Amino acid sequence: MKGRSNKNDTIAAITTPLAEGGIGVIQVTGPGALDAAGRVFRRKRGEKNLLGASSGDLFYGVVSLPGGGSSGVIDEAIVCVWRAEDSLTGEDLVEISCHGGPRAVRNTLNAVTGAGAREATWAEFLVRGRENNRMDSLQAEALRAVIHAKTRLSVWVLVAQQSGLLSGRLSKLETDCRLLSGRTGDGVLTDRTRKNVSKKLALLVSGLEELLDSSSFGLALTSPQRVSIAGAPNVGKSTLFNTLLKTQRSIVHHLPGTTRDYINEYLSIRGVPFELVDAAGLREADQYVEKKGVEWALEQHRCADRVLLVFDGTRGITGQEWDWVEALRQDGDVDMKKIIPVINKIDLGVRLDGTVLDTVLERPACLISAIDGRGLELLENALVGEYMTFIEDMKDIATPCRWPLRRGSGRCCQMHGTWQRWPWTPSTPQRPLIKNPWRRLAAD
Repeated sequence: MKGRSNKNDTIAAITTPLAEGGIGVIQVTGPGALDAAGRVFRRKRGEKNLLGASSGDLFYGVVSLPGGGSSGVIDEAIVCVWRAEDSLTGEDLVEISCHGGPRAVRNTLNAVTGAGAREATWAEFLVRGRENNRMDSLQAEALRAVIHAKTRLSVWVLVAQQSGLLSGRLSKLETDCRLLSGRTGDGVLTDRTRKNVSKKLALLVSGLEELLDSSSFGLALTSPQRVSIAGAPNVGKSTLFNTLLKTQRSIVHHLPGTTRDYINEYLSIRGVPFELVDAAGLREADQYVEKKGVEWALEQHRCADRVLLVFDGTRGITGQEWDWVEALRQDGDVDMKKIIPVINKIDLGVRLDGTVLDTVLERPACLISAIDGRGLELLENALVGEYMTFIEDMKDIATPCRWPLRRGSGRCCQMHGTWQRWPWTPSTPQRPLIKNPWRRLAAD
């Protein structure tokens, strides 16, 4: 049972998925963390105990029930100690890495709670980190989000935020605001000429606008956009679905109406995660099951962030297809800006006049072949084009964390298992020109 929150007690939590795996981690933090862990852990070699450990010390041994001795051995484990000044929570913290698997991990946690720790949630560790000034709310949110990240780029951006890049940028903007208003802790500004103030104000507004512009990129990384594939039966929707996923996930058949229920899967395009949805073809249906499939498909298109509206390039647009396009245009819940027209089957020759679609849907159609992959790069660019500036510039600051070369030169990000320098200081960018907030964050 998870007890009532008390910032003065010692807490323990499982911080890896409670499932089958090679390793499971239990973290213990609080004033009695070393004592509680020491009561259940016994080294196999050496006499130094956990109470005398320094930050970063590793110990190999066994976990036993409190007072159980050799007869109560639960598992072998590696224990890592982090002192308060180096830990994420600002308190002594112990990481117990045992064998993975629900039962082994749960038994280890039960032993620790039996030694005096209270079972808690992972979020409570973040609360303590904030209370002890080890992180701010932006850093805590990044740590919460990183465990749900779908792509490597998402992890890089969130780790950068957890390291303080975004917090530092906002802090600088706040300081600039105070300087402009003439209220700082050092006194009142003396030089307040119109020209000087106007220049500083323009830079401040530019910095705020850049941060606002980057917000859509951050949302796209942490909350994957839902992309549905719409169109008449047999235009190649399911083939496109499989091609984008690079796997045979949806059934493909030459008979129309093969897809009735909708299928969703995640994919990554240039590091940006998307949730892709394949649904029934839009058609007039007679049978109940087919009607239900079309209704569900329409609902998916209404709720989607983007809609790939697919047409068969080997023929002209039918009257029924125009009716569906018009229905989407008249639907108040559908934003036409989110619709991306796609002309498929260009490998068989194109007979469809794409300029008609360009005029009606107010954007150029993507000509593709879902069979051989031609044109898919253009389609992918249509999905991530607005983020490409951020994606390219992230390459300059996104580098994998490395194990520190000596004790004291780094610390472990206990919540997501990567190593980085602490305190973290961004390196000087190679190019002085800053084109977007992420590059500006790296420079500041």
